[in-house]
Amino acid sequence: MYFSSRKAGSHTLKFSLFVVFLLICSFGIASEDLSIAEKIWKLSQNDEISQSQKKTPSNGQKVIRLTIQDAVKYVIENNITVKNAKYEIIKADSDLIKNDSKFLWKVLGTVESFRSTLPNNRLNVFTGTKISNDKFSAGIEKQFATGTYFKLEASAVRFDSNAFESSSTPADFKFMAVPPMYTGAVSFTLSQELLKSSFGKTEKNQVKILENQTAMKREELIYQLSGLIVQVLVDYWSLTIYDSAVQTYEKLLKNTIEIRDLTRRKQNLGLAEKFEINQWNSALAGVKSQLEKTKQDREETKIKLLRILNVDPTSEVTGLTDLTENAVALKKTISEDIDYAYQNRIDLRNVIREKEISELSLTNAEKEDIPSLKVSATYSSRGQNLISPQENYLNTEHAILSMKYPEYRGDV
Repeated sequence: MYFSSRKAGSHTLKFSLFVVFLLICSFGIASEDLSIAEKIWKLSQNDEISQSQKKTPSNGQKVIRLTIQDAVKYVIENNITVKNAKYEIIKADSDLIKNDSKFLWKVLGTVESFRSTLPNNRLNVFTGTKISNDKFSAGIEKQFATGTYFKLEASAVRFDSNAFESSSTPADFKFMAVPPMYTGAVSFTLSQELLKSSFGKTEKNQVKILENQTAMKREELIYQLSGLIVQVLVDYWSLTIYDSAVQTYEKLLKNTIEIRDLTRRKQNLGLAEKFEINQWNSALAGVKSQLEKTKQDREETKIKLLRILNVDPTSEVTGLTDLTENAVALKKTISEDIDYAYQNRIDLRNVIREKEISELSLTNAEKEDIPSLKVSATYSSRGQNLISPQENYLNTEHAILSMKYPEYRGDV
């Protein structure tokens, strides 16, 4: 009875040690915990699996050496989302630039030609039956954000009529026929919106809205890219963890096989029972199952990582950065981190911008209900001759530059 009790206690101790071994190996991804497990059993002769024992790619499979720096570089250079985001960031301010284009200096130019043929009757004796009126104009204009409008234009008009030029015209009226007449003018226009634009306040609000929208678009893209980088790092470290887990389970499988074989030899000597062999066979099956599951999870994580990097998902990854157990010291307290997040988190800043956009949009909508009151003034200096269009600018006595023939017009 004493021998049987002692033998049963020995079995219980072995089983307890095995459970401890499994727990340590299951959670001992770091090299230190794995070393503790090996010291308990003292069955592994080497600390690391040699590179020759690792599986190598076959069938011409592409091998990618991927450090953590390479992973970040790959996603920045190759990822399609990143490439598209680069262009989206560039054109994010398109609406703002389009709005600013309203206030650029613009060059104006028009050409108008009018021809009229009338029946030969008494009504058209003084006007003529053939009339031509050609106008050429050029100028500049600018709309200001304050609601002010400025325009400077120079024009030349050629008017010709065949009145009193036909053969049927009586000789006494022949002197009334005139050659083509040239009229030139330089016009200056200035107008101002007095109520609706609040002297530029509405436009300033609109510019602020567009600036906030541009900043939101860019920071949302940056936030998206940052999330993509973080996802790559998470998948990278997950792949590293799975690699360590595979190595751990391979060692555990090797140790379990050795212990099972040792127990089998002890059974042949009468030092172990058959149920112990069954226990180790069950443990061996569990380790194999866990190893295969870990390999499958590693493969899925690898494919996911390579797809984000826009690399052939059938490639094999090597050169992963080893894990470290060194804790990173926090430079700030939790309250300081929260305050920093309130000031710098993109999503929080965008919420503040959305609130400001809503307030400015409401202000502009209220301004739209105000009636428009615009004051406009135009001044023109004209010249007219029967020689040529240039004469209206070169003649110092009767040309446009003499300012002898002004025209004023005002509108409200």
